[in-house]
Amino acid sequence: MLDEAESQAILGVSVAEKTLQKQPGRAMKRTTAVAWRVLGQVLAKVPQKEKLATISGQQVDASTCFGRSLQLLDDLGEPDSVEKAITLRASALYELHRGHDDRAKSLRRQSILLFRRLGLDKEALQTKDLVAW
Repeated sequence: MLDEAESQAILGVSVAEKTLQKQPGRAMKRTTAVAWRVLGQVLAKVPQKEKLATISGQQVDASTCFGRSLQLLDDLGEPDSVEKAITLRASALYELHRGHDDRAKSLRRQSILLFRRLGLDKEALQTKDLVAW
């Protein structure tokens, strides 16, 4: 099932990126950012294996996917977005499982603060518990 999820996520990112090139609007940037995050989450399912996917001829890992997602979300000029908080949390979990504790703690902290700014205290608490040390 993981292979099927990966295949679908790769397709989603490929279609989203192509559409974004033709229609570079805000909604398409947000959709593309989410597609990248989902691919990152699929690739992160087995973080020790450094799973790679090929997008437009380039090899990407989960970290690259999360980075592209955050870049697109930052390009929107909305520093306080739920999508960004979710992506930060997913990236924190990935880094934690890879043993990159300092990076994971920083991402976790950013995610919690953003959830709180958005008034999503329940999400902030879940993130704190989910990525607890």
